[in-house]
Amino acid sequence: MNAPSCQQLIRRKFSDAAARYGAVADVQRGIAGELLKRIDAAPGSWVLDVGAGDGALASGLARAGARVVALDAAWGMARQGKSLNGGAWWVQADACALPFAREKFDRVVSSSAYQWVEDLPLAFEQARRVLKPGRPLTGVLFGYTTLNEFFTSLQRGAARLGRTLPAMKRLARADEVRAALGSAGFRHVVVTSEERTAGFRDMAAILAWLKGIGANALTPRFFLGKALLKASAEEYRAHFTFDEALRVTFEVIWIEAKA
Repeated sequence: MNAPSCQQLIRRKFSDAAARYGAVADVQRGIAGELLKRIDAAPGSWVLDVGAGDGALASGLARAGARVVALDAAWGMARQGKSLNGGAWWVQADACALPFAREKFDRVVSSSAYQWVEDLPLAFEQARRVLKPGRPLTGVLFGYTTLNEFFTSLQRGAARLGRTLPAMKRLARADEVRAALGSAGFRHVVVTSEERTAGFRDMAAILAWLKGIGANALTPRFFLGKALLKASAEEYRAHFTFDEALRVTFEVIWIEAKA
């Protein structure tokens, strides 16, 4: 039997995390609330929410009168979102293979989802295909410097132990997101990024948070282990603290483009 791909593993992790996602996804929920304020979806318009998660964004758009299709690649997440948030049609499907006709939607939106897509140009090409001409894609995703302190501390901890870590998946840079939108055929592309920080009690809390949101698939072959966890936690505490908490950086990338 073939080992699961990184994309399959991510999908499985998100499905497994669906029931507890809402309790630990405060960062994503806050960003979704900000994104909702940026979206002017006319009542009766057709909106596709790609990577709808637990449905926070989709339900807000539905309450505003839009006809919302909420899509998520993880079956468990789609099922959980449907049970929590009415007013939207739920579909389990991949962002790189949208099961809709051309020019179906007046707007495509996405909050904290596109960072998990392996082929961003293809995913954006699919979004442009289902958009009516001149209509917008509006979204937000996390970028490359997200969890930078975490990755740096792992590398320093491994160096202390004389270990070499396998390659770990990092998120796309803002210029890569911009290029992917352009190659997908979008026009009037606007991509901006900012950094935000949050505090965690310790490294174990960061790992629990990653597991809770389904994002702990850094690599299919990666195993932390007690020794590396201890060394990395000591490096984290020594270099990346504020107010006695461990600092975690999130790079937030906002996108707006027209088909």
